Amino acid sequence: MSPPPDPNSFDTPEDAAEAFLASLTQTVEAAEANRTQEATSKRRIRLDGAGALNVFLVLDASRSVNARDYESARDALGELVEKIASFGAVPRYGVLTFGSEPRVVLSPTEPSASDAAAVRERLRGMSLEEHSQAPGTNLAQALRAVYALLVQQERAEELQGLRPAPVTNSTRHVIVIMSDGRANMGGSPVPVVHQIRELLSIGRDPRDPREEFLDIYTFGLGEDQDKTLLDSLASKKSGETHSFSLRDIEDLQEVFHRMIDESSTLGLCGLSLEFNAATDRQRNPWEVTVTVTRPGRGQERCQGSLVSPYFVLTAAHCFTSEDEPTWLGVDIGGHTWDEPTWLGVDIGSREHRGVRGLFLHPEFSPASRRHRGVPEFYDFDVALVQLDRAVPPSDAHRPICLPCTEGAARALRLPERSSCQEHRRLLLPPRNVEAFLTLPRVTPGRLLLPPRNVDAFFLHPRRPAGLQRQRVLIKLGDQRAPCEADALRAPPYANVTALDDVVTARFLCSGGHEPQVDPNACPGDSGGPVVVTWGKRHFQVGVVSWGVVPACELRRAPGHARDFHINVFEVLPWLRERLRHEELGFLP
Repeated sequence: MSPPPDPNSFDTPEDAAEAFLASLTQTVEAAEANRTQEATSKRRIRLDGAGALNVFLVLDASRSVNARDYESARDALGELVEKIASFGAVPRYGVLTFGSEPRVVLSPTEPSASDAAAVRERLRGMSLEEHSQAPGTNLAQALRAVYALLVQQERAEELQGLRPAPVTNSTRHVIVIMSDGRANMGGSPVPVVHQIRELLSIGRDPRDPREEFLDIYTFGLGEDQDKTLLDSLASKKSGETHSFSLRDIEDLQEVFHRMIDESSTLGLCGLSLEFNAATDRQRNPWEVTVTVTRPGRGQERCQGSLVSPYFVLTAAHCFTSEDEPTWLGVDIGGHTWDEPTWLGVDIGSREHRGVRGLFLHPEFSPASRRHRGVPEFYDFDVALVQLDRAVPPSDAHRPICLPCTEGAARALRLPERSSCQEHRRLLLPPRNVEAFLTLPRVTPGRLLLPPRNVDAFFLHPRRPAGLQRQRVLIKLGDQRAPCEADALRAPPYANVTALDDVVTARFLCSGGHEPQVDPNACPGDSGGPVVVTWGKRHFQVGVVSWGVVPACELRRAPGHARDFHINVFEVLPWLRERLRHEELGFLP
């Protein structure tokens, strides 16, 4: 039996995240029908889809909760759904909010209850206004609603001929309660917990208490929480913590964001921490700066992305054929100065690596079309830099996901042997796609010119905000052609008439003013990743190559300020060959 809670103490986000994740992992692992895990895939769990695990999310929407805190708690529950999905688990969810009366947002018997994306969409649609006419705090009635959902699920299973019903026999249940615990109506919720335990035959038989079939977690927020009541509702299990007392909503956000990171599992690529207190490194752990120091000729810098413990993906035009690996250095941390801050902004610690090998794409040949009047040709503008030492994964240093790999398949929740075409369909569908560029502006580099739109982003260290993700639309729909046509407005191509002498199928295009004003890359941004977010995971779909105009030198970039990026899907054969020993599991 744990001691009574100290009303004057709070759990730290670090301790709460670790304890909750440890307990939750045991529950999810126990629900797995056939556990055949290797040590390296300890938390890549597979569940059958037959309801082996129910997860109920219960959120306080009473008068004592303001709209900002409600939305943040709601989003934190979305992080939990994402976390469980990253395990590979497929539970059925029940979602409830409560004021004076409970509101069932999602029942575990609904078809979408096992679809993590649909559950998160349902969570995003919840509003505090739904309880504005009855804003009391009736926690007991909320738990009665959970009990009723369990009974409903039992009856549904019995109608399917399942006797005894799995929900009260073999299914495990997790109930997550977020509340200050200051119930002011409906009586004590503790007896309702006893009713739920009785329904699930928990604690009835001393020889088989079945305690493993129910875990109730409580998260109390703020100075006025009733810690004693919340602790009385939480499960009591040896070596596990089920009741957490947090100082404020920021701590709650941090708890659930910390759970998203898996520093010990390299297979989980493209993860970042997004909570308010996260550093820029934790938000963009793949970000690197590549420096070339040519004897007697000064330095040159480009950006890049960590794609495995030993390799960085960047732009080929950052180098010359004479460059030696010993002239290169890589800073994993996004800035290249010796000082701990850049422009007065602390953007996190960095690690330095020497370089063992430099590999430019064999078909990159910038002078190959000079006979056609094209002074510099950037097709196949990609390079790999091999580090002299591996970068161990952590919350501040982690590879981004490369499409068409087994790690990316898991992140996209596809079968590990899914096809590359399926990855492309999800990440670069034929319309404008939102993406971001992760491009700190440090010093000028060799960026010579600064069927849907894909949403992407990039980063800039600006005073005082530090690194910033800059969102752009990759033009893949009907705006692709006009985007690409603006390439001929670049000064070096003033005398070029054939667009395909400059732009090939291997380029992605962003920038311009339609349907939104896109930010532009700047000198020094070359080689940085163009990133598409899917769920809570990040995938590199492009490498920043060149731009039409030096937009960053202008007060307002013109509508023809376009940026061109190498499409990672189009250089996968070369990446597969060069990274064949990196255990990324490239798909056919």
